[in-house]
Amino acid sequence: MAQSRFPPVPEGWDWTALYAVALREARAVLRDEHAAQDAAQEAVLRAWRHSARCRSPDSPEAWVRTIARREALRLTQRDGELSSEQASLDAGETGVEAIGARIDVRRAVGRLGDGERVVIEQHYFNDLSCAQIADALELPLGTVKIRLYRARHRLREHL
Repeated sequence: MAQSRFPPVPEGWDWTALYAVALREARAVLRDEHAAQDAAQEAVLRAWRHSARCRSPDSPEAWVRTIARREALRLTQRDGELSSEQASLDAGETGVEAIGARIDVRRAVGRLGDGERVVIEQHYFNDLSCAQIADALELPLGTVKIRLYRARHRLREHL
């Protein structure tokens, strides 16, 4: 008998409700309804595939919301639907302020040490989990988590 390559899905998860959670989150990021639906569908699919990774299987809504937000942001980057400047403008910043904020973030990330910078880039730009980063860099999981924690702290200081 062939084994499934996917882990067993936790029982009792209401996938319709989780899709609604994902769709609300995607709509908050995306302006296009069809793109929001695509992001929500991809988020629910990822949640199903990686359900064993959910740290709170009794209440997976926050986890699914995070996946949906990342999927929506990934769509904006891929499709160019919403630039960083436009997102900042929507948040009330002027174009000059938005560009300045992006430059500040890039400079702050550039000030980090190599280990911290790589962890930040892999986690936030490539959407890898700490475990995936640890595997890729051949580091203990605890080391990756500490580097990520310290990098966030340093970024706050620089910004």
